[in-house]
Order: sequence, then structure tokens, then C-alpha cells
Amino acid sequence: MGLNLSAGSVSTAAANATLHWTIRFANEEYVGPVYTCANFAPGKAIFEPNFGSITTVQTSVSAFFKVLFGTLGTGFKYDSVLRNDGSSPVAYNLSVGWFS
Repeated sequence: MGLNLSAGSVSTAAANATLHWTIRFANEEYVGPVYTCANFAPGKAIFEPNFGSITTVQTSVSAFFKVLFGTLGTGFKYDSVLRNDGSSPVAYNLSVGWFS
């Protein structure tokens, strides 16, 4: 299983916010099932705690047609919905795992 920790830049999820992410792999290829989850980032000071609860609600895959090198092909993108279930903002970025 491939795993990409800390994908993307650090963002702040507001309390009770719903978060939407779109992931594409090289050449928009299909890599099998993909799992995303929050990777909590430290606060401004390196030892500042950053507690929270972000839940992965769903991860889905979408296929679409694309033209690559003059030929029609199929591209794939992965969409994830996460939710901050906590009562305070949380700093995070994404961890992405895939089976290829």
C-alpha cells in the first residue's frame, strides 16, 4: 500500500466544518481504492498541542474522458469529504493511502 503523509499544505478546519478534497494521481490514472484521513499539524509553537476530531465521511472515485497525446482516454479523480467533529478549530493536512 502506498502512503503519502502530509499531502498538501496545512489548513485550518473550523469547528463543525465539512472539508472537501480532490486528489489526482500522475496522468489521472486509476490506482485502486484510496483512503484519506487528517494528519494533525502542530500549533504555532512546535510543542503547542493540537487536539481535535476529524472524521473521514467518504472517499469516492470519478471517471471522466480526457484527450492525452491526441487520443481519447479515461481519467480518474478521487474526492474526499472530511468533517471536524470538534468544538474548536484544528490545523491539519491530508494523509493519502492507496492500493496499487
